[in-house]
Amino acid sequence: MPVIENFGRNVRFRPKHWYAPRSDEEVLEILRRHRGERIRSAGGLHSWSRILASDGVLLDMRYFDSVGIVTMGTGPKREGARVRLGAGCTIKRVLALLEPHGLTLPTLGAITRQTIAGAISTGTHGSGKPSLSHFVEEVRLAGYDPATGEPIIRRFRGREELRAARCALGGLGVILDVVMRASKSYRVRERFEKVATLAEATAMRAKWPLQQFFLVPWKWRYFVYRRKRTLLPHSRLCALLLRIWLLVSIDFAQHWILRCMVLPLARVAGDWVIRLFLCGTPIFGHRRIDDSQHVLTLRHDLLRHVEMEVFVRESELAPAIDSIRGLIELAAGRVTPGAAALEPRVPGLRGTWTHHYPVSFRYVLPDDTLVSMASKAFEGDTESWVAISFFTYALPISAAFEGFAFAVARLLIAQHRARLHWGKYFPLPFRDAVKSYPRFAEFEAICRRYDPDPVRAFWSENL
Repeated sequence: MPVIENFGRNVRFRPKHWYAPRSDEEVLEILRRHRGERIRSAGGLHSWSRILASDGVLLDMRYFDSVGIVTMGTGPKREGARVRLGAGCTIKRVLALLEPHGLTLPTLGAITRQTIAGAISTGTHGSGKPSLSHFVEEVRLAGYDPATGEPIIRRFRGREELRAARCALGGLGVILDVVMRASKSYRVRERFEKVATLAEATAMRAKWPLQQFFLVPWKWRYFVYRRKRTLLPHSRLCALLLRIWLLVSIDFAQHWILRCMVLPLARVAGDWVIRLFLCGTPIFGHRRIDDSQHVLTLRHDLLRHVEMEVFVRESELAPAIDSIRGLIELAAGRVTPGAAALEPRVPGLRGTWTHHYPVSFRYVLPDDTLVSMASKAFEGDTESWVAISFFTYALPISAAFEGFAFAVARLLIAQHRARLHWGKYFPLPFRDAVKSYPRFAEFEAICRRYDPDPVRAFWSENL
């Protein structure tokens, strides 16, 4: 079997068996043939997590790529629109096939190459709404009958089982398709701003609920993408031209310069090159109105990178940013009060890593799931979460980045009750990460009820 490699090339494994089934019957036959073995499903391989890795059986669900409308919905907002999506269908394909019907997905992450099953199974999210998992109304999957051990197909439509299946990390079986809510296509108004403080960056969140922002290391300023839905008209030509400009100048050119010029030069000349790049790169403000899928998504998949993401509650955002700045300064060997205060908590970090990319912040509303990163800790929990992303374009990833990511994850979990994104780079042992999920025991019990064999459970491995 060939070696399977993910997008970031930080996860490589060689499964003993690889299949690309084309029907439910083929999936059931594969499960029957490999009863008692470790089985995993592959999507777009964009994830940086090791949850996928297995030396057993790997199912590539690329042929389960159907898109069908269950109900169109009524009214100007198309209330009640529901779509059935194949597990292996990419988000990009879903958007393209829904567009002629005036529909789109209810929330969009930054990347569209993930498959639907992979996206919901890891709690993929955008900014200003719950994750995609939250909108799932039915999950159809293949698993085993705990009484007979024979492979069967189940549908989860309600109760706690649906909450578990919406973001199950592969723990309930092989997803075949899902039914989820869709929304009427809409336009987004975007205004790009540069501000000096966190207070300025977050001041207008109520007015711009889809906004996200970045903190630029060494410059220590915020770049804010103010975003909201709009009914205002727009010029399609102007929208297209700005789309092309942003694709070329930011999505490609700036990342290519960082990856191919700045980082290699920094290895020779020192980390002052990185600081100069982040402080001196010209970023031009802009305003635009365009279709949601073109404003809310990016092309960060053009150049390989690795991303780690942690979630903190909105009430913890300000102190968490203080901790993040201190960790970045400490890792780069900078002598600052914030770095000195944190050093006893993360011994050995000083002078090991110079962070070279802006830190991203996105708001995620609480989900009706059990173990997605924004899942409610208890019924009635309404506090939003903030997803904080750390990127590296220095590949292959080094021990220095691994140490930095480990320190960030440990400290933010300990001091700010953070949760690690299941589908991103995962620097901690699994047993440590699950402590941040108060309903994980409930989730595990549901998974055990439907498949008691611990060999197949992803949590039986120490990530």
